[in-house]
Amino acid sequence: MDLAIICTDAADLYQLNLIRALTKLCSERGITTCALTVNVAWREHPSADVDQLMVAWAETSLFDAYVLLVDPLVINSDMPSAARILKAISRRPGVVIGQPTIPLATVTIDNEQPVRDMLRHLYNSHGYRHYLFLLGPENSFDGSQREQAIRQEIAEFPDVTSEYLRGYFQEDIAYDLVKERLQDSSRPFPRVITACNDNMAFGALRALAEFGIAVPAECAVTGFDDVELAALQVPSLTTIRQEPLASAQAVLDLLGTADPTETHSAIRRTIPTTLILRESCGCSRDAPLSFYRERLSVSTSAQSQDSRFRTAVSDFSLSVNAVASITELNNSLNHFAKVAGVRNLVFGLFEAKDYLSVSRIYPSNPNVVTNENTIVSAKDFIGPMGIPLFADEVTVAFLLLVSGELQGVFVCQCDARLMQMIRIVASHTINTLQRLRMTEQLLHHTEELELAVELRTQSLTLAMRELEKEVHRRRQLEGSLQQERHALETILNSQPIPLLIISEQTNKVLFVNQPAREMLGLETDEASEGGILDCVAPLLTWARGANKESIREFKIEDMRHHHHQILASGTELTLRGEHSHILCVVDISQQKQLEKELLTIAEQERERVGMEIHDDVCQQIAALSIYAGIVRDEVRLRGKPPSEMDELIHLINTLQARARAISKGLFPKDVGSVPIAEVIQEFLSGIEKQTGLTCVFEAEPQKAGASLNFGAQLHLFRIVQESVQNALKHAKATRLNFQLKESPGELLLSYQDNGKGFGEASEKGIELRTIRYRAAQLSGILTVGDSPEGQGAFLNLRIPLND
Repeated sequence: MDLAIICTDAADLYQLNLIRALTKLCSERGITTCALTVNVAWREHPSADVDQLMVAWAETSLFDAYVLLVDPLVINSDMPSAARILKAISRRPGVVIGQPTIPLATVTIDNEQPVRDMLRHLYNSHGYRHYLFLLGPENSFDGSQREQAIRQEIAEFPDVTSEYLRGYFQEDIAYDLVKERLQDSSRPFPRVITACNDNMAFGALRALAEFGIAVPAECAVTGFDDVELAALQVPSLTTIRQEPLASAQAVLDLLGTADPTETHSAIRRTIPTTLILRESCGCSRDAPLSFYRERLSVSTSAQSQDSRFRTAVSDFSLSVNAVASITELNNSLNHFAKVAGVRNLVFGLFEAKDYLSVSRIYPSNPNVVTNENTIVSAKDFIGPMGIPLFADEVTVAFLLLVSGELQGVFVCQCDARLMQMIRIVASHTINTLQRLRMTEQLLHHTEELELAVELRTQSLTLAMRELEKEVHRRRQLEGSLQQERHALETILNSQPIPLLIISEQTNKVLFVNQPAREMLGLETDEASEGGILDCVAPLLTWARGANKESIREFKIEDMRHHHHQILASGTELTLRGEHSHILCVVDISQQKQLEKELLTIAEQERERVGMEIHDDVCQQIAALSIYAGIVRDEVRLRGKPPSEMDELIHLINTLQARARAISKGLFPKDVGSVPIAEVIQEFLSGIEKQTGLTCVFEAEPQKAGASLNFGAQLHLFRIVQESVQNALKHAKATRLNFQLKESPGELLLSYQDNGKGFGEASEKGIELRTIRYRAAQLSGILTVGDSPEGQGAFLNLRIPLND
């Protein structure tokens, strides 16, 4: 069978609970269900889309039976489409929940008796006299029944003040109503708010919390339905419980017996409801024993047989201490009835969970008269203290059970003087049974604890074994890593080149081999890590650079404050899980010192040769020129001199100019005494005269480079000289452009020609090797290469200037 569940308000919590219950029971019976819900703002447009949607669902032929969870404002006999809906549903079995005005089989709940019980509880147990009732809509069947019960019961209380606010079964509407009433300070606020369903009670709780009114200390709140959220509220909500499963069971029972060819609109099932006492009305969450004990105290007539009854009570109080079961308690009560000569003994078993109800009647024997009808129908059963439950000459024994556990026995006979003794017996009985129960609970908890300890011990043992295995595995792994580390250190220490490994993340020195220790002057293994980092800081900064060269020269200071000139290369690697840098270092201090000495010797040799050429060769050539002029003059006096004599004098003069140029090139005496820019300008002018090359030189400012010392100026002059030599020998250039530009902190020498470029000369030419060496002596940054256009070469040298 395919069952359609039509829900007219998907936002209603109780309707959702009914859908769950129906789905659960149908699933157990193999019935296919389809829940069709409406969740639109239909209250503003009650006759529009929702009406048509209900008609469409009802007229479909896909389902064998229908269940309507009806909201009174959505479907009723006054609606234009109601006839179509009811006509369509009447062709197949259908049941309506909550609206008996629709001509279908109906399942409703008891809306009256629990409402009356709740009001009596609030009035008698808590003494509340000022009430605010949040009513449902007038055309709601459930709402009207609850309202009728409220008004009838309140009419029986003479000293009660009551207020009524009508709304709808929604939290927000109730919130607005209570909030508006709270804002009215002209009259006192009610002591208790009784709502027609739990949603409205939730709205009242929210409004009271917003105004800082404590529940239940300043205002109690009750509801109706007992949805899941009711028990989770703070405080928990006193309410009336509907049983969705019972309603669902009734629906399926009606569908199972319905004949679609017959009219069954008169069939109606009413599901009982139950009062649930919680914190919001002033009761405790777990309903303490004192609450039930006070409500089970009764008074009867004034007839008794004092001595005999006292003996029976005494015997009963002793025997009940040994009671271990319901059977033993039954025997004790029978004995009490016989000894006391009680004509009628009404014995009720009360199951006290969240509420108080009669579960069954005991016992059935000749000495005890049971009156089940009297107990069940007594309206004052959970009524105020002092109201007799039964007629005179009846002795009443009450047995109190909480969650299935025996908690106390209360016996009352006609003599009020015995009430105190009976209370003492009952209290003693309760304490005894509580101790027994606590002992049982303690034993049970002890067993649970022992079991939990055993299970925990086993789990800890297993965990310890796994931990031991993990520790063993880690030790083996650490041993293997230690061996690998030792082998790596042995390999690195055996290398003749100094090596250092430094972590990128922690900036710690991970390894230094023996050659590196000797170079840095580390005498012990415990040398300061900070000192090592200070020594190699320039290398580390360079190694971390994004555009670093593969090899570069550095000047460093070791731990003994000795200076070294080194050649370094850097490589990235991962060591011990850390991103690191390995630095390979070659100490070229001795090589640089030798080069410097060779260069000094070469300069000295140049100076000596230049001086000898200037002082000797040039003087000899000058004398030869003078003698040749004298000979020419003598020959002219004697006759015409030959043309070879003039050619000879010209060659001698040319040789003298060449010798002087070579002398000045070998040792420029003006360096150091004249600004370097003027020395370079004079040198290039001489090159133009000797070779015919076009040499262009620009200095900015005119005395650029004047702050350099003699050695630096000499290196700068030699670099210009070597650039010219390279252009003459290799580049075959016709135009040379030089620029010397000084800016704050830097001196820039730029060179460019129009020749064939450096080519292989950049790697093999002695001039470029010498230029690179001199640039390094100046701590400069040298860039050489061929022009991108393929025409000529360029050279850029940046020299740092000290302040």
